[in-house]
Amino acid sequence: MQTCTGKPSAVILPQDLLDTRLNTPHGITLLDCRPFDDYDFCHIDGAFHADIESTLSAASDSEHNPARGGRHPLPKAENWERQLCAWGIQTDSFVVAYDDASGAEGAARAWWMLTASGVQAAILDGGWAAAVKARLTINEDAPTPEPSTFKFTEWLLPIADIEMVKTLRSAHDWILLDSRAPERWRGEVELMDPIAGRIPGSKNVFFQENLDNSFLKKPEELRKMYLEILGDTPPSRVIASCGSGMAACLTLLALYQAGLEEAYLYVGSYSEWCRAKINQY
Repeated sequence: MQTCTGKPSAVILPQDLLDTRLNTPHGITLLDCRPFDDYDFCHIDGAFHADIESTLSAASDSEHNPARGGRHPLPKAENWERQLCAWGIQTDSFVVAYDDASGAEGAARAWWMLTASGVQAAILDGGWAAAVKARLTINEDAPTPEPSTFKFTEWLLPIADIEMVKTLRSAHDWILLDSRAPERWRGEVELMDPIAGRIPGSKNVFFQENLDNSFLKKPEELRKMYLEILGDTPPSRVIASCGSGMAACLTLLALYQAGLEEAYLYVGSYSEWCRAKINQY
């Protein structure tokens, strides 16, 4: 599969994983983004664990403050570089990430971080459930990596901070997309952050809208859907948000599949926004 612009797809079906592994120079690096207990019980053969709290974010850092960066801020550059090296990732590696939520709970975040590091990456379409159904080989053994010397310098994809969002959230020529469930966006329920509600000026496009029976919609379907949402606004003037910068990455992946690249990730998302609002009082 390719994107609407002919670029390599950011999703791969479980049944295509074996052939791709055999025909990729260094094979495929697999990342399991589920909770560690699930990974430890069993995972796809050869997969490394990518923890949401300590690997794909700096949430476990002692100085972590959700009011400055949200619940899942990006890790420090040196920590991320160290992790890439520990997984044995090189500049010509191909990495496939999966989780238990079709990409919304870590896999799409891993895809975004890897792509923003200059590494080709994809998510496993349908996630863990699809892998099991496809009868991929699973076991409980953690693989032994061959460390690499990957050099990380900076994130290569657009990132928005809270000041940028404050300035542009109501601009007529910018769109802030919130990927959370509609009831959270409307402020009817909130279980993870101290205030229910949304960033004023945002539009709600639930991340589930990118899926069809837990699989990502076809590129042409995604393109049609997002062109109707964006109208005349180019993707370079779109900011993706969610609760803490995880599910928003699935929106960015869907936009990539649709050939609508260059949108920003607001990493802090609503978890940072609402806490900053509290601190104003």
